[in-house]
Amino acid sequence: MVEAYKTWREYHPLAVGIFPDVRRIATGKGYSVRVAEKLIDMHTKRTKYVQALAQGGQRFRLDGTPDGEVTAEQREAAAQRLARRVEREAQSSNAG
Repeated sequence: MVEAYKTWREYHPLAVGIFPDVRRIATGKGYSVRVAEKLIDMHTKRTKYVQALAQGGQRFRLDGTPDGEVTAEQREAAAQRLARRVEREAQSSNAG
């Protein structure tokens, strides 16, 4: 559904407040608002997306239009999320 958008496919940081755009696309294709919520949730939790946030830079709307920047606080939070993931993965591989 939203995979047609390069910003989404390439895991560029999404503009703050992008949900109405995703909701409009989802409901326009017959999906529920709940599906749109899940799409955003799943997408923004993917490692590739969190890595993009940790790198910082521009945020984008789905059509590729720049819309804001990733803040230093957001970069730091993303870096911490990545570090926790690496730690959990290391613990999982050591446990097995």
